[in-house]
Amino acid sequence: TKARDRLTELLTDGIDVHRCAAARALGSMGLPESSAPLVKALLDEDPDVRADAAAALGELNDPSTAEKLMENLVGDPESDVKRAAIKALIAMRYEPVVPLLRKLAVSRAEEDVYWDGDEFYTSGWDAWVDIQMSAFEGLAVFAPEEAVPEIVDAMLDDEAQDLTEPGLRALSRMGQPGAHAIIDLYAKGDTRMCRRIVKAVGESDNPHLDALRGGMIADVKPEIRRLALENLDPSDDRLKPLFGDKDASVRAAVVKHAGLQNVLLLWDLIKDPEPEVRAEVFRIIAAHPDKFRDEDLEKAIQKAIAGEPKAAKQAALALIALKGPEAAKGLLHVLGNKSIPQEFRVGVIEAVQGAGDIAVPALLQAAGDEDRHLRLAALTALAEIASNDPKWPNDAGLGLMVGLDGDLVLPPEEPEVEEVVEEEPLPEITEEIAKEIDEELPLVAEERKPATSTLDAIKSNLPDAPASEPEEVVLTEEQQRFLDMTKTRKHAKRKISWDIAAAPHEDVQ
Repeated sequence: TKARDRLTELLTDGIDVHRCAAARALGSMGLPESSAPLVKALLDEDPDVRADAAAALGELNDPSTAEKLMENLVGDPESDVKRAAIKALIAMRYEPVVPLLRKLAVSRAEEDVYWDGDEFYTSGWDAWVDIQMSAFEGLAVFAPEEAVPEIVDAMLDDEAQDLTEPGLRALSRMGQPGAHAIIDLYAKGDTRMCRRIVKAVGESDNPHLDALRGGMIADVKPEIRRLALENLDPSDDRLKPLFGDKDASVRAAVVKHAGLQNVLLLWDLIKDPEPEVRAEVFRIIAAHPDKFRDEDLEKAIQKAIAGEPKAAKQAALALIALKGPEAAKGLLHVLGNKSIPQEFRVGVIEAVQGAGDIAVPALLQAAGDEDRHLRLAALTALAEIASNDPKWPNDAGLGLMVGLDGDLVLPPEEPEVEEVVEEEPLPEITEEIAKEIDEELPLVAEERKPATSTLDAIKSNLPDAPASEPEEVVLTEEQQRFLDMTKTRKHAKRKISWDIAAAPHEDVQ
């Protein structure tokens, strides 16, 4: 095609950045005819071009180019090119690279691979560290069982980089030898190692690890049991004992993972002493009410709507799912009861939201509560009910409109102002009275010394000198525009507190 021909020209004659882009584009196009120019680019003077050409050949997946890639892996001085060549050879599933990968997993293999001796001193980084990681990734794909000893030795080398996760991933795919190595590491490992083994085993389909999968759910550490149970199919009978596990986090985890497949075992857990377990049970009931239709069960759930707020909220959701929106009527009285914890009242609001119009009157009342968290939860629920109702107008939407007009929560009544009784005016001072006062109380000028401190000024009780009225400043339209601009500021992102200094009637609006 014209595009391929033009890209091939760029790969040969373009500047370095264009040659790199052309190599990547040819790889993405996936045309077999691009193999020859890309192989030629493996000898480009620019290491970035060589690396992109190797990656492109990996996308083409042309086995005939594998030997050329091996030459770059062995002889190219640039570590990025070596890594690109390894990834391409892995993508091609080129088996002859496996012996070299085994060597690179534990050493620099200097007898087989050329390294730039000055790279460490110029970059301060040992390129073999990256190559070693790529070698581990390759061994995880090829999974040669004979490589198990090298992988274990590299993983346990305290002076090397942490290769535990890629090592376990490789071992988990190496049949019976790999499984035995993992079992041995599990028996000797600490909690951190065991967590990583649980993850690796969960991602592997190695049948030789099945016994370990079952053994890990009986581990003495609750954290391991909790993680390991997710590696088993929800219908696996080996999970059933965990519904009675002594650790609450394990019980909650198994309920979440396999509760739907073990409905009968959930009945006893409705009264579990730990709220996190009860909450998970109620979540399953709310999501699958058809599997839990039973009058006694409904009564047990209704009794559970008390105590710890989060579990009680989930119980309320479960009850509404079982009995329908009408069940919400028995919960609405909670919203106005200030003696009940805030978290539970908010949870009830979220629960009754699914009841639709039945809950609207109580939610409108809660929108005027003194607790702002409750107000916002009620308004949010009203908005959800209004938006989910295909009919307009609806009660929830009209209630919000009333709130927008400022009539949902009225301002408090202003206190009555006492009438001020006007005192009788003093008699008018005539000239004769004024003359008589002047004769009895002659005025003597006093010298006013300036106050030397704030305290002196207060004690002197003298009025400040009257300030002269400033001249009125008249701004032009442009000056006023600039002044208005200075009053605006960009608000930084920040968390908004629930509590603000606003009256409920103003806050709701």
